[in-house]
Amino acid sequence: NLTNEYGQRKLDDIVRSLATTINQQQGNVRSIINESTDLLVDENKRLDSGSIRNQESIKCVIARLNALVDRGNSIFDRAEK
Repeated sequence: NLTNEYGQRKLDDIVRSLATTINQQQGNVRSIINESTDLLVDENKRLDSGSIRNQESIKCVIARLNALVDRGNSIFDRAEK
């Protein structure tokens, strides 16, 4: 029984650690998006349409990564309960 309790505590610690890491990475992604948006807007005014399409693709990938982080965070929140 003590072994089960110890194992459960260790598992809880791992889940909390993963959730913390996910939250940090989610914050990092949001910071990158926020800080780069103004730069992209300024650059878009000077670039041709091909470059603009590339930047839009990059923004789309970043948004998808952010959604993936949100999904992972949600999964770990449910697992922690």
